[in-house]
Amino acid sequence: LKVPVAMVKMDMQEFFDPEAVGRGREPSRAAFFAFEDKDLAKRRVSPKQSSRFLDLNGVWKFAWSPHAGESPAGFEQPSFDDGSWGDMPVPGNWELNGHGFPIYTNVIYNFHSDPPNIRYRGADADYNPTGSYRCVFEPPAAWLEAGFEVYLHLGAVCCSCKVWLNGEELGFSTDSKLPAEFKLSNIRPGRNVLALQVLCWGAAAYLEDQDMWWFAGIQRDVYVYARPKQHIRDIEVRASADGKLEVDADILLNGAKLSCTGLQCQLFDKAETLVSEFSVPLTTRTEQIATGRAAVLVPKVETWSAEVPNLYKLVVSLASAPRPTDREVLCIRVGFRTVEIRQGGGTFNGEE
Repeated sequence: LKVPVAMVKMDMQEFFDPEAVGRGREPSRAAFFAFEDKDLAKRRVSPKQSSRFLDLNGVWKFAWSPHAGESPAGFEQPSFDDGSWGDMPVPGNWELNGHGFPIYTNVIYNFHSDPPNIRYRGADADYNPTGSYRCVFEPPAAWLEAGFEVYLHLGAVCCSCKVWLNGEELGFSTDSKLPAEFKLSNIRPGRNVLALQVLCWGAAAYLEDQDMWWFAGIQRDVYVYARPKQHIRDIEVRASADGKLEVDADILLNGAKLSCTGLQCQLFDKAETLVSEFSVPLTTRTEQIATGRAAVLVPKVETWSAEVPNLYKLVVSLASAPRPTDREVLCIRVGFRTVEIRQGGGTFNGEE
């Protein structure tokens, strides 16, 4: 039984501003998960096996409106009563769970071309569904005791969303097929309430339209994870067919003095044999960021190709972290290959 939910119009100006692609999000970074020890990282287990991971996938409380910006008044507040709401699986699409309908388009938009405005081509020109979500979770007490930084990961939300934690707005995000991450500075022991307002079509829909089915909702994994105060914010690895291996990394300092001596890197082949070990020295650049860069030559590498996709494991850890809770380790799969254009022709690993 679905009980009608009273809706109010909320401010949606950012969603229809072509220059506003996000606010409050963490900067984009390479895809990796940092584990608490080398064994978990090197075995490349699921992040669910880490004590620093909290899965939020499941059934969330949900309210749907056919029009943009309509949500229950105060739904983002922890004290709000969502007892009359329905449920929605996360990840999940509204249209496949009893709300709205899937739309297929090919050569035209499903709304009139009047950027950045959205006017649906159907009978109700104002049709632009909005979904309101609520999820209650409790972070592990050890996270807060250790002083970890805690982040929310939204794997993909279509098309745009605003995010609140415990009634405090964290920001908003577009880019419906890219992850969005938010720092949970106001997380607290015990009960925490996460709320999302998701809009079906915003200004970004003009760029994301293609030959496809249109679905809306939280479409990929949602989880919360913990990192030490100083941690690997981003990393880039380049490996060429001649065996050259380069590592660039950014370390987030959070305003404190750099507490570790550098990054320790170990490269393992497919037989789990250690073939190279080296350090990446770190230099403080600003109050927030330290950077590191190193390059080594790995002898007799087995190159990567589509036919023989040889992959190595690069295990990267913060060296000399002062406490066990300050340590973190990540593992990146590396393929040595080189793609070049020579005299108008393409070469792969030195061969045409």
